[in-house]
Amino acid sequence: AKEQIATFSLDEKKGQEEAFSRQKDIPKLRLEKVKTDDNKALDAATMALKKNYRNESVQRVIMVLQNLNSKILWNITFVTTALKVVNIKISANSGKVLGHSINSISDFMTKR
Repeated sequence: AKEQIATFSLDEKKGQEEAFSRQKDIPKLRLEKVKTDDNKALDAATMALKKNYRNESVQRVIMVLQNLNSKILWNITFVTTALKVVNIKISANSGKVLGHSINSISDFMTKR
């Protein structure tokens, strides 16, 4: 049986998709360990965005709650109108910013 992940959108119904992880086992995500809800995580990420990348205007927000390297965190990505991607990681335990970065969308394109 193939691993599956749950997907959802504010505009669409929940669904299931095949997991695309290269890892053999996807670590379990224990929701009882999440102390920072999505609204608080988004507030913290928005404050970090304004502090570190104040000239960026956000067009889209993607939020993922994940278990990464044995840490449960909110991985929040802002796509800007200037076609940049701002990624901010927030601890799901403390609500603190764990790291942030900015890249151009063109950095993710494969060259043919």
